[in-house]
Amino acid sequence: MSRRARILLALFCLVAGAIVNIAVAWGCMIYRDAGRTESRHLDELAALEQWRNLMPDVPPQEPNGDIAEQFGCREVLLFNSKVAKNSTSFDLVEFATNISVGWPMLCMSMDFVRTKDSEYFRSAWLMPRDIAWLGLSRNEALPVRPALLQSVFNSVFYAAGIWLLIRSPFETRRRLRQWRGLCERCASPIGSSALCSECGHCLPSRTVRT
Repeated sequence: MSRRARILLALFCLVAGAIVNIAVAWGCMIYRDAGRTESRHLDELAALEQWRNLMPDVPPQEPNGDIAEQFGCREVLLFNSKVAKNSTSFDLVEFATNISVGWPMLCMSMDFVRTKDSEYFRSAWLMPRDIAWLGLSRNEALPVRPALLQSVFNSVFYAAGIWLLIRSPFETRRRLRQWRGLCERCASPIGSSALCSECGHCLPSRTVRT
């Protein structure tokens, strides 16, 4: 395989790895199971820090919340008061939700915010129509805010897997031909020459018979 072909293949694998990374992240979002989460309560300092990160323009009023985690997904749910979480008038509650998805690292996220005046998504793509075969309904949100380092790691991880899937059959065939004393390119028997007599391929010195 020539150097140019290797570079082109590497670029293809990186682009394909980035696409697979987005697809996996969105898959974790679509098929997350709310009933199989492991949740833990945030302490006051952690809840306050999370609230300031998600809602810098809304004054905190003793916020509290929980973190729920499952495979490929982490959800942070914050309420802007200690009594809001148990409020019977949920429509009047100020809260913010941050959802991060991806595997092997959480690489994409989005927010849903409800204040006294409005409710809205941040860094989310709303589905324009129903897609039944994917289980997506109209206006369902998918995260579009990437975490740079995590996205790069995941993309390289998937690119390496794609590279192995593409190259493994050819590398296996090449090794078998070397082991059987055949030309790597055309599978013709080789003699004492450094070049294949059939295709002119340069033979590695270790496979040349003497």
